[in-house]
Amino acid sequence: MQNLKWKVEGFYNFQTLIKSGDEREKFIFNAALFLIVFLSMLEPKQVKTLLGLNIIWFYPQYIILAFLVFWRFSGNITNLFRRDIIFGNLNKDILSFCYLFSCIYILSALLNFSKSYDILFSLRGLFKVLLQYVFFVSLVVILVADYPQVIIKVLKYLFVLSAGVVVFVLIGIFGYIIKFNILPFQKIIDYQIISQSWVKILNFTVFFPKFGGVFPETQALGFFLLMAYVSYTVLKKYGITFNKILDFYGKLLPIFSILTFSKTVIPAVGIFLIWNNYENKKNIRFKVVASLLFFISFYFLLINPYVLSVEKYFVYGTRIDLTEKMDTIKEELVDDGEIVYDESEDITESIPADSLGGRIFHVVTFFNYAANNILSFFVGMGPYNYGNYMHSINPNLFNRYTNAVSIFTIFIESGLLGFSIYLLLWGYMIIKSKSFLTKCALFSLLIGNVGQPNWNMDILLICAIMVYSLDKYGRILLNENSN
Repeated sequence: MQNLKWKVEGFYNFQTLIKSGDEREKFIFNAALFLIVFLSMLEPKQVKTLLGLNIIWFYPQYIILAFLVFWRFSGNITNLFRRDIIFGNLNKDILSFCYLFSCIYILSALLNFSKSYDILFSLRGLFKVLLQYVFFVSLVVILVADYPQVIIKVLKYLFVLSAGVVVFVLIGIFGYIIKFNILPFQKIIDYQIISQSWVKILNFTVFFPKFGGVFPETQALGFFLLMAYVSYTVLKKYGITFNKILDFYGKLLPIFSILTFSKTVIPAVGIFLIWNNYENKKNIRFKVVASLLFFISFYFLLINPYVLSVEKYFVYGTRIDLTEKMDTIKEELVDDGEIVYDESEDITESIPADSLGGRIFHVVTFFNYAANNILSFFVGMGPYNYGNYMHSINPNLFNRYTNAVSIFTIFIESGLLGFSIYLLLWGYMIIKSKSFLTKCALFSLLIGNVGQPNWNMDILLICAIMVYSLDKYGRILLNENSN
């Protein structure tokens, strides 16, 4: 009862601040919140590519979020550090896991300083993790705890912004088809479409025009559209309505997400579509059968065609035969994990592998390295060190930004300890959620993130926290909306 009282009081703090002011303050608050979601959605790499920028991204959404939180507590800044605000019962679970995850990253960075090829670059990677999982997460949960209505607003903004992204993608594709520069950076978009649009279905290679929009690759776009569909679905459950156009668009989101042909996003979409309305044991047999049929179809249509190309993955100009468990590789691992390869082999007929093979390759490469550096298995190679390691081996194929192109990057950078804490964070949120819809939503987001090159997308962090928080504050928000 005391916790509920604290939640209700917290609910009216920021709301009272806004209502006591004029429409200008309310507009500033909503605009700032919208900018946070918008900027969190943007991928710096793609923005800099499209706009031709050569800058270090400074993550302005963090500054705006800090402004919102400090604005709330501007009357008495000491309240910001109250124990019930930062470590309230509804916040301490998420924060504890995030802080522990950050500590593992700090430990990994310190233990790998002597092996780091570029200490400053490694510290930059560490700073990014700390910025997200200490600073950013703390401010988000403080804002939610003080004004839970933020949850509804953020999920709404995410959903609406996804519609803008889809329109942007369709315009870019239309410009490519009609061979006309509709957008000022149409030539860059055309290049991305050409490089990202080849899809294997069964034994056929099909050209399906697509590109990532505000994301470097279509798999990230597909994942973002899954987040938007999750947001749309949970908002509908809590009685939030949309106009007919947005409501129709929301129903189409799973199709748009699947059409990106992302091999990890499609299973996540399938799981959420089949299981999101399961609140009891009715129709469980139908859902199990539907799941089996979906995954069997998915495997034979989109995964099986890539098996042969995964078996023969070419990198460093040397063939890696995965079907023979790396036994025929003409490379040897020296004591420090460095790969030595035979330059005398004819590499003119090397066949480039697909992204699935690339992900498997990076996993195998790290475990080969860890076999000679056992500490790295437990605490990783340190943030941003893997790219420099690969670059030192073959600077023609890899650069310092090279990663595992999947969630396994966490394992490479922070080892078994960091990877376990990250999975425990997600597992805890899934288990502690009361609504099966929330459990299904969080599990689907975790599955969708497995194959993402950028595992720590800001928009994913926001979406996951808001979906989990909605499960906690949902009853209060329903009462407020009904009033």
